[in-house]
Amino acid sequence: MTESLYGSGWYGLLLILLLMSMPSVVLLVPQEAILWAWFATMALFVLLTALIGRCVTGSWRGALISERNRMSLSRIQVFVWTVLVLSGFLIAASVNLRAGKPDPLGIDIPSELWLLMGIGTTTLVATPLIQNIKKDRQADTDEARGTFALMSQQRDIGDVGAQVADGGQAVANPSPEEARWSDLVTDEEVGNAAHLAMARIQLFYITLAVALAYASALGILFVSGGPITAFPALDNGLIALVGISNVGHLASKAIPQGRPGGPVQSDAPLASS
Repeated sequence: MTESLYGSGWYGLLLILLLMSMPSVVLLVPQEAILWAWFATMALFVLLTALIGRCVTGSWRGALISERNRMSLSRIQVFVWTVLVLSGFLIAASVNLRAGKPDPLGIDIPSELWLLMGIGTTTLVATPLIQNIKKDRQADTDEARGTFALMSQQRDIGDVGAQVADGGQAVANPSPEEARWSDLVTDEEVGNAAHLAMARIQLFYITLAVALAYASALGILFVSGGPITAFPALDNGLIALVGISNVGHLASKAIPQGRPGGPVQSDAPLASS
């Protein structure tokens, strides 16, 4: 059962402790251990998000689960960059305070970084729009049953809990607990939900590689001792790479993958056989 954030004393206490510990880590850890302070700050952001997800949805992964109760690659992309940039800004401000900079918050964020974050947010917003446009496209009953049977074999369980969302072709789960990490790299329609999606795999790898590379650049900046006036700039080629992978991801969602079926039965979704 989903627990309210304000109805649970323990969750409220944990939330307060996490919020209080963040400035302590940022300000009290010595300069020699500033990288560990940054890692700890990112970990606190992750724990805070997990706690809110548990309170609201009943799952620790709640912030990463879409409206169809599947793990969302676009949500993870936005989450990764949000945590990286916010934690980095806090640590940079801390370095400036230690260095005696008159304006410790005067840190320039490159426009390329804003553009990169905007690309991820656009993908997150565009995904449900594409799904709403396609939801009136009927699913083929035989194709859906065959896909669900194959998914059951792959996951080695009798019932994957999958169903056709809103009577359309998109595969959904009945509850957040049914979400799986494999959702990140598999397709989402009854015609291909049991197969790997190369566009998703490409986006996952590119996001991971660019985020790690930028995190390394930030780490080098932090250990330099400051003051820090600007975040490292991103190469336009990397921005193009991220943009192309996101466009490919959205295009794979927009193109129907299954056979057209009969009339939609919104009140009787197809279940795995």
